[in-house]
Amino acid sequence: MLNGKTIYHSMIESAILSGCSIWTLTKSNIALMKSIQYRAAQAVLQLKCKPTRPALLGDLGWTPIDLTIEKRQIAYFKYLKFDLAHSSLPHKVLTHLIKQHSEGNEAPWKYVSNIKSILIKRGLDDVLFRDDCEWYNTYEGICRQERTTNFIDDISHFKSLNTYSTFKNHPYQENYLKQDFDFYGSRLKFLARTNNFCLESNYSVWGKSDGKCKLCSLNVHEDLQHRLLLCEHFKEERESFFHTVCKQCPSDLFSDFIKGNLTEKLTFILGDETFSKWGQDYFRLFDSIVKSFLTQVYKPRDLCL
Repeated sequence: MLNGKTIYHSMIESAILSGCSIWTLTKSNIALMKSIQYRAAQAVLQLKCKPTRPALLGDLGWTPIDLTIEKRQIAYFKYLKFDLAHSSLPHKVLTHLIKQHSEGNEAPWKYVSNIKSILIKRGLDDVLFRDDCEWYNTYEGICRQERTTNFIDDISHFKSLNTYSTFKNHPYQENYLKQDFDFYGSRLKFLARTNNFCLESNYSVWGKSDGKCKLCSLNVHEDLQHRLLLCEHFKEERESFFHTVCKQCPSDLFSDFIKGNLTEKLTFILGDETFSKWGQDYFRLFDSIVKSFLTQVYKPRDLCL
């Protein structure tokens, strides 16, 4: 998993964003960049399905590429205006462009207008012509907050991510993807978290099922809660999962898990509660048990995912 992340950041992202600090992008350019980033994320997790963009980038912890471009552009603007010697040619060119812009005589290359637009979006309307860069730390703080706010807002627009939103409230990489020893289990956990686990409820969205479980006799809607915690077909695997957690994890951890209702159990299985309450070592242990369980209960009709 870490190798995929390294390849993306060191090779793919660095290649496609070469020179982006001075770009003036159109909507179609930005859409193309987003598409490239999305396909790269799919490739890292070896996905054939099409999970929602915010969940895919959110679990991997990748910054949306349009925000990355804008941050690089502002960083380079700061470098040109404040870090370079005033006698340098790039500084002189920038000074001339800013002067033209202030006089209403924009150059054909609308670099200054682009920078101004990025700053205005963050409420920094007056900093373009300032002679200090004290605003830069404020800009970076606004971008960090914007990334989190946009992520939470984006996932709220997808009904399929209702469960996901109960245990994911930040856009940074998830701990379960930081384990290199079980790629398949990590991939399945991603599919389960993002509602792409090849359930009958998934097939019903595609018009291929009535949504009811075909593996047991309960004649109920098959969602993730049913597959992991209720389905009679997987009773043996579920009991083995509970027994392993009880045997290998601290008794208090098992007690916290087992006493929860179905929603709380599902959040415990797929979320980061073990990490926040019990630390990295016990999270890794519990996570490995969860991934083994997911491997046992993952039964797709075909290889579409």
